[in-house]
Amino acid sequence: MDRRRFLLTSLAGVLAVPLAVEAQQAGKIARVGVLGGAPREMLPISMPTFIAQLQKFQFFEGQNLVVEFRHADSQERFRQLATELARLPVQVIYALNPYAIRGAREATKAIPIVGYDYETDPIAAGFAASLARPGGNVTGVFVDQATLSAKHVQLLRELSPSISRLAVLWDAPLAAAQHQAVNDAARALGIVVSSIVWAGPEELSAALRATTLGGAQALIVLSTPRIHDRYRGLVAASALKNRLPLHRVNC
Repeated sequence: MDRRRFLLTSLAGVLAVPLAVEAQQAGKIARVGVLGGAPREMLPISMPTFIAQLQKFQFFEGQNLVVEFRHADSQERFRQLATELARLPVQVIYALNPYAIRGAREATKAIPIVGYDYETDPIAAGFAASLARPGGNVTGVFVDQATLSAKHVQLLRELSPSISRLAVLWDAPLAAAQHQAVNDAARALGIVVSSIVWAGPEELSAALRATTLGGAQALIVLSTPRIHDRYRGLVAASALKNRLPLHRVNC
């Protein structure tokens, strides 16, 4: 079983607990709210796998399970949609990225929130008081991307020892720890880093072109749902157009 499938099946199990308790007590249809960064059919996470795993816990979409799916592209919109889900109400909110988790947490302190987060330290973000005693209503899977990001720089150097200049595309509100780790790893290897802050798809091509003209020999895209959920194809095409070998940091 690969890591992504393992995480999906694990989270389905976590979700099934509050669903089962609520459904048995109330004798009603279980309702799951899902907050993502892209339409359901575009998600890099396999929703069919997730739904199939819930079936193992006797929850069947269209029968005794309703999935209320919402997607957004801004923090304010995530908060609005999470508030909408809380008012339905749903028994649990499955938040597919840190922006969604933050929006759900702002919307409700009572409904359990199960998060799927590649980018955030849950303690630093305030999602949990501590790992031993998290408190609150947020649980889920969190990945230490900063450590992984530094490893990707080292792997690039091993694959191409001649690399001396590297472009890094990153989401400033979310990927500061990743960006610092990449800069530290690059400095230790004598690699110069050109930073490109994600400003939307309209600015991407010009930013990559300028970086290429500045001598960048490869591109690392740091993990963020704002890029990976909707624009991973665009980034790949732009990197190819500008002849930049691309390495994406994501699970």
